[in-house]
Amino acid sequence: SGPSSSSSVAVTANSDLGNCGSSKTVNFTTASSNTLTLSAATCAITFSGASSGGTYQIILKQDATGSRLATWASSPKWNGGTAPTLTTTATTGLDIVTCYYDGTSYYCSYGANYQ
Repeated sequence: SGPSSSSSVAVTANSDLGNCGSSKTVNFTTASSNTLTLSAATCAITFSGASSGGTYQIILKQDATGSRLATWASSPKWNGGTAPTLTTTATTGLDIVTCYYDGTSYYCSYGANYQ
């Protein structure tokens, strides 16, 4: 038999946080999925409001200038030990960072160059 029709999964709508500028705090109490448009040479991204055991996404888009970078103020632990090299193509550059929070540390992976 298949899954019960009464089972449900909590889905939170994506929150568009707008332009990142030089820094942005992503508050996961607002939404578990957040979109940022990178609009300064480098944006320092900080996480807040995560719940232990939670999984979160940050969708990073390049603005019309492109070649924007991000730094990670919350010191996440990355798959392979290295922070992502972002897609820098103006307007179409799109990367997705997914993080699991264990109550102490963020464990993050990423997908690059979605088109």
